[in-house]
Amino acid sequence: MRWRAGLPVVVLALSAGCSGSGPRALKDATGNRVPQDVAEIYRGEAHCDWESLTIVLLGKRKYIADPKHKIVAPGQYVGEYAASVPVPADAVDTGYRSGKLQVFEANDKTYAYLSKGATAQRLPAAVPGFGCD
Repeated sequence: MRWRAGLPVVVLALSAGCSGSGPRALKDATGNRVPQDVAEIYRGEAHCDWESLTIVLLGKRKYIADPKHKIVAPGQYVGEYAASVPVPADAVDTGYRSGKLQVFEANDKTYAYLSKGATAQRLPAAVPGFGCD
């Protein structure tokens, strides 16, 4: 696997957040579907062996859940993935939902949180150009 800087990837990963291989649509607080270029949740690319990744798109920011440590190149994302943490009090509720799944974002944009209750998955932000060949 080769890494390529500058490759635009419009996905974010989350291990328990997606089922199947297609994107998971999100709805806003009023129940309207959020456009894919605004927010979406995807599985990682199969040709990169990243199916265990969940990629979350929030605007131009991408957040990565890499529970099996498939991304071995250093510096592809900032911070560490955590499978179960409390949502920080200062995290911002994006208003985006998919069923019971709620999406939060850290105030400083370093993490996204995917929550279905009292705890959440913590996804670190991807660096610009995150992707694979």
